[in-house]
Amino acid sequence: MKKVKILLCCILDGNLGDAVIADCTKYILENILNKMNVLYEITIFEYMKKSIRNVEDYNLIVFSGGGIIKFKYQKFYEKISELLEGANRKSIPVIFNAIGVEGFDENDEKCRMLKDAINLPCVKAISTRDDIQTLKDRYIINSQIRVNRVADSATWTKCVYDIKTKRTDYVGLGVIREGIFESNGINIARQQIFELWKNIISELERRNIKWKIFTNGWSSDMKFAINLMKYLKREDEIEMLVIKEPKTARELVTTISKFRGIVASRLHANIISYALDIPTVGIIWNDKCRFWAENIGYPERFFDIYNFDADRIVTELEKAINEGYIKIDKAKYMRTVYDELEIVIQNILQI
Repeated sequence: MKKVKILLCCILDGNLGDAVIADCTKYILENILNKMNVLYEITIFEYMKKSIRNVEDYNLIVFSGGGIIKFKYQKFYEKISELLEGANRKSIPVIFNAIGVEGFDENDEKCRMLKDAINLPCVKAISTRDDIQTLKDRYIINSQIRVNRVADSATWTKCVYDIKTKRTDYVGLGVIREGIFESNGINIARQQIFELWKNIISELERRNIKWKIFTNGWSSDMKFAINLMKYLKREDEIEMLVIKEPKTARELVTTISKFRGIVASRLHANIISYALDIPTVGIIWNDKCRFWAENIGYPERFFDIYNFDADRIVTELEKAINEGYIKIDKAKYMRTVYDELEIVIQNILQI
């Protein structure tokens, strides 16, 4: 039997949420291919850092996921276009798995470039974790491309890492870099963000709820955490109340696994928590956070700038800790990403 060679295109930078996506997608692929009794080899490729010359060495290209259908900032459009043009020349089939779709603008050259690329004949399927309407109505013009909405691959975190750590009675506060709101077109002053976290912490302490700050690995997120502690005039408590930034995906998952609940800005801090059955309340800085909240049945647990009220946020957190996740069939939801990938791979490999 011929070995199937798969190029798994991943984002492996400072945000370890993307590394969790990569690990989970690889795990799902391995399970699918093992079930098919196929000989395979999966090569991890950091497409944002490198260019590939020997694309013809692979039978299939899979983008692991993440918010990559975007153009306002970060250069995904450039790298994706380059990779897809090479795959198209060599007729290598491409799958986009559980990707995030972040807006569309016909007047933006970068957006048009991305649209042209993902409609190339080599692209066989695109599944999205969020905005399927924009994907279908604005991006996709190639009717041969299979399009569906699925769960984010990171919903498989619990299966992949099998973390055995014991939960503490601390709540985790997952912070994000300064400027993230502005990058996403939201006008909010730096001090307002500091005040939000200050008020959340004050409300937690008023209710005798213990807390610690954590990040997803970005150094800029940690910089915000330190600046927040300075704003609170509690620099002497940094070592005790700010968890050292994780260096690996497993470290991030282990960190989150110890909390009894979290309030977090980064989408994948929320998704990892969901996967580990840890109740979470989210801060919205991008529509992908809103889509996630709706997908799991809890839009009331996520707050945008018009609803930044510490009392409501902490009350919702306590309610979430008491209720857990009961609105949707969680196992059925996480299965969607597996089932979609399995169907597409079977069609491509003709198995």
